[in-house]
Amino acid sequence: RTNIAITKTRTYSQTFESNLSIGYDPHVEIKPLPHILRTFKAKFPHVYLSLRMTNFKEKWDLLTNFKFDLVFTSQEGTEDITGIEYTELFTGKFVCILPREHLLARQKLVQLADLQNQSLILLDPLKCPPEMTRVQNALHLNCPDCTVYFSDSAAISYAMIKGTLGIAIIPEFACLADPEVATIPLDIAAAISYGIAWNKKQVRSEIKNFISITKQAYCMTR
Repeated sequence: RTNIAITKTRTYSQTFESNLSIGYDPHVEIKPLPHILRTFKAKFPHVYLSLRMTNFKEKWDLLTNFKFDLVFTSQEGTEDITGIEYTELFTGKFVCILPREHLLARQKLVQLADLQNQSLILLDPLKCPPEMTRVQNALHLNCPDCTVYFSDSAAISYAMIKGTLGIAIIPEFACLADPEVATIPLDIAAAISYGIAWNKKQVRSEIKNFISITKQAYCMTR
């Protein structure tokens, strides 16, 4: 930690005029992120960018205590935290990710009844947003005889799927591009709003510019 701090300080003092700290969720693949970073760096080369992976609960403490300038996050929970501003980038429905040879992979839509007696791979409820936890609770109620595995990340979920441990239930925006699995919509009304949040007390131009570039990037993908 000391070596990292020294290296950052030396690099920052020699090359950059300001810095921007960004938190993101391990469960979500932010597909436009490379474009966002490339665009921001080209326009504001004097800003040092720091990215850190953090879970849903930890990020709010870091944001409210100014350890993060911005976080990519789901919307739920932002309303209960004083001084947090949120803008939506997209919404996502829930899908089933399963091996291509699985019988359910032939369907265009998976019903909750189809999941009876299946093995399910769910995200760790201590690390995922409330919207995801509610869907997982509904699965427990509707499929009480299912075997349940818990995963720390989408990447681990995919390894478990391909290892034939079960079917993963995740938001569609957390899906990874993988030809070895099938992605089938789940027939459930729940959806998650995902966006970017920041502390209202932070009025730095770097933050406003990053938000603007991020929103433009997502508009281009729609």
